[in-house]
Amino acid sequence: MRYLSQSPSLKTKLISEFSRLISIGDIGKDGMQINVAASDVECEALAKRFSVERLEELKAHLRFYQSRRRGVTHLEAHFSAKVVQMCIVTLEPISKYVEGEFSCTFANFDVTDKEAVVEFDLEDKDPPEILNEGIFDVGELLAEHLCSPA
Repeated sequence: MRYLSQSPSLKTKLISEFSRLISIGDIGKDGMQINVAASDVECEALAKRFSVERLEELKAHLRFYQSRRRGVTHLEAHFSAKVVQMCIVTLEPISKYVEGEFSCTFANFDVTDKEAVVEFDLEDKDPPEILNEGIFDVGELLAEHLCSPA
């Protein structure tokens, strides 16, 4: 279990049903590609989190590459999952195959101006995720995108 200290007196437990920690130091100048998959136990925990009957499978292909801008890394992800939900009319299980893609950016430093007023619309790119001691959890990102509406 890792702890993230936000103040000397506060320790917050980080609990993720599907954790895959990636160190930015492992991503070379030529990038890195990996495949990840959730175990049966992780699928069961994610199903509970998402309030679905079962999550039978979650897997992803991840491609990391360095930006020309020092300290910035990009992620392109393609994921698939088999989800079983109960029909609210018949109460029969309904199985659905879900596929998705997303991309995001990670930065070793905070590139946002905390004092600026930021205006955006839903089509704008998200600002870079800030790394915690050079590490990020790609499993949690996959879980977040799996449960996001398409």
